[in-house]
Amino acid sequence: MRSAKNAIVLGVMVLAVVAPVLECARAQEAAPGAAGPESQQRTAAAARAAGTAAPTAAQLEARQKFLEVEAFARSAGDGQVKGLADFYRSHPLRAGISPISFLSSVPGDILDRKKSGFPGGEPQDIWAEQLQQAAAHLTPEQVADALAEPIWLNVGAYVRTVQVLKKYPKELAPVVDADLDSTQADAFERGCSAVQELSLKGFTGKILDVYLAEGPRSKTAYGTLIWLKDPAILVRLREEITRDPKSLTRHAGLFQEALDDQPADPVVMKLLSSDDADIRYYAAYALEECADAALAPTAAKLAGESDPRSQEAAAYMARKLPREAFAAISLKLQPLLKSPNAGVQSVAITAFAAQKDPAVAPILREFLAKPLASPSDVNPTILQALNALTGTTFGYSASQWGAAKNAPALARFDQWILAHRGTLNGDLP
Repeated sequence: MRSAKNAIVLGVMVLAVVAPVLECARAQEAAPGAAGPESQQRTAAAARAAGTAAPTAAQLEARQKFLEVEAFARSAGDGQVKGLADFYRSHPLRAGISPISFLSSVPGDILDRKKSGFPGGEPQDIWAEQLQQAAAHLTPEQVADALAEPIWLNVGAYVRTVQVLKKYPKELAPVVDADLDSTQADAFERGCSAVQELSLKGFTGKILDVYLAEGPRSKTAYGTLIWLKDPAILVRLREEITRDPKSLTRHAGLFQEALDDQPADPVVMKLLSSDDADIRYYAAYALEECADAALAPTAAKLAGESDPRSQEAAAYMARKLPREAFAAISLKLQPLLKSPNAGVQSVAITAFAAQKDPAVAPILREFLAKPLASPSDVNPTILQALNALTGTTFGYSASQWGAAKNAPALARFDQWILAHRGTLNGDLP
C-alpha cells in the first residue's frame, strides 16, 4: 500500500526514539510507591555494590517512567477512576509509534525474554496480562529489574498504560473529548492518539471537522483519519468533492484508506474522466486500494498513458483487481514490466506477482541473474515478488546476488518457468 500513512510513520520515527525521555522529563511528581530520585539513587548504589556499570540516564528515566505507570496500574479501582484524567495527561500515548514498533524481536514472555515459543495473539495484550499477573508475586522494583533495558521498560510502561486506560472508556471519553476540542496542538494530538491507540468510538466526526476546517490542527487530524480507515467519513468527503472536484487532491489519501478492499466509490469514479489531469490522477490514487473489477478498464487506460504517475497508478490499481479482471487486461499492462521508470516497473512487478501472472517471471529472472554493482543495491522487491509468484525463493541468496553464486536456485526457477511456459508472453532469457 502506498499512502500518506507511510509518510506519517517515517516522519515520526525520530520522535519515537526521543519521546520516552521527553515524557519522563515532563512527567508529574511520582505517585506513592513509584520511582523518584530516591529510587534512582538506590538503583545506582545497588549497581555500584554489585560491581556493575552504573545505569545510564536513559535507563534511570525509563525505569522511573515504568514504576510510575506500574504504581498506578496496581492501585485500587476507585483510585484509578479518581486519578484517571491526571494519569492520561501525564502518560500520553503516541499514535502509531509505540515502543513495540521498534522491537527487533517479539518474545513470548516479556519477563523471560530468552524463553522460546510464543503463545499466540497480540503481543501487546499478552505482555500486559503477564505484567498484571506478575503484580501478584513481584514488587514493581522486581518487575523493573526483570525488564532491565530501557526499550523493555518503555514497552512495559506502554502496554500497562493502554491496559489501564482501556478499562475505563466511559470515564475517559469526556477527557478525550476535551482534548479534541482544545486549540492547543499538544492536547489535540494527545486526544487523537488516544482515539487511535485505544480504538475509542464516537470521535471520528469531531476529528473530521477539524481536518475539513484546514486550520493548524488539520495535519494531525488527517494523520489520525488515515489510520482509523473509517468508512463513515466518506459521506462528507463525497459532498466536498462534489462541491469542489479539486478538493480531491487533498482528500485522496483518506478515500484510499477508507476504500481499502472495498468497491470503487461512484463519485470518485466520475472524476476519472475529468478534463483536469491532476484530478484524474488523484481520482485514480484514491481508488488504488479498491478491489473492484469495474476498475479494470481504468487501469488499462492509465497504463497506456505516457505520464509515469498514471502508469504507476495503473499498476497499483491492477494489484487489487479480482483475478479474472486482471487477466483480461494483462497484455495491456505488460509493457509496464519493462518501463524505463524504476518506480513504475517495481510496482508493476509487484502487481503481476501478486496476481500470480507468470508474465513477470522472465523479468524477475533477469534481475536475479544480474550481479549488483554494490551490496547496497539489493532490491527486496524482486525476492518478495519471486516468493509471491511461486511460493518460494528457490534458495536464492540475497547476500550473494547474481548468477555466479545462485546457479542452483536459478535452475530451479527455470524449471518453474518452463512448467508455466504456456501462459508466458516471451521467451526465457
